[in-house]
Amino acid sequence: MSELSIFIPCVLNHLYPQTAERGVKIFKKLGYTVNIVENQACCGYPYLINGDKHGAKELAQKLLFDFQTGKRDHKILSLSPLCHHTIQNSYPNLFHNSISHNLCQKVLTDVADMYELIAAHEIVITPKEKSVLVIDNLSNLASLQRITNYHKAESNWLVKDSGYCCSGAGSGFNRFNNKLAKDTVLEYCSFAKEHQVDSLTFTDEFSLAFTESVLENAHIQLQTRHLFDILYEQLHSTSN
Repeated sequence: MSELSIFIPCVLNHLYPQTAERGVKIFKKLGYTVNIVENQACCGYPYLINGDKHGAKELAQKLLFDFQTGKRDHKILSLSPLCHHTIQNSYPNLFHNSISHNLCQKVLTDVADMYELIAAHEIVITPKEKSVLVIDNLSNLASLQRITNYHKAESNWLVKDSGYCCSGAGSGFNRFNNKLAKDTVLEYCSFAKEHQVDSLTFTDEFSLAFTESVLENAHIQLQTRHLFDILYEQLHSTSN
């Protein structure tokens, strides 16, 4: 089984430390040797979406140096779809024709998608009660279908749209799209109420955090949780 060097996103680490810990324990439970790099920072995503390329590049440079390795059968894993997408798709542009270009390419060869790894274990995540599944637009849709079966009629998951099911909430961290993101969150709340569901489950921590702020300001009572929380409880209960 591969060794995983896990990148813990700043939002997950600071706002949902218990969920971050559960994410680490999930991959240990799946048989991976887990390494946590000390003094981690941010992947740079919040800087990028707000136009601060210089700030994003400084953080990206630190991540590359922190996670470089020459080990075989080794993977680098972010516990966030947004951070994973940033590393895979934005870093090559940030370091194109720069002194760190080769280091960037070397690190990227080891980067793995967390939901793809979970899907490889043929796990199906099933909530005990009906829950609305809110999928961030940068999550791996094919893998999420495999690990949740949300597209099947007998599933306990409800999705707002039959297609991509994007929440749009993650864009709330972009000051230019804040109102649109709030409106999208409120649409999900109406969808949950319409189907008499009292919980929203998120595939990423950015959408989770932004949604919770909208719910608080709008005085809406809905349970919110990360997909890791459900999977952790499921793995824990089946091991007893």
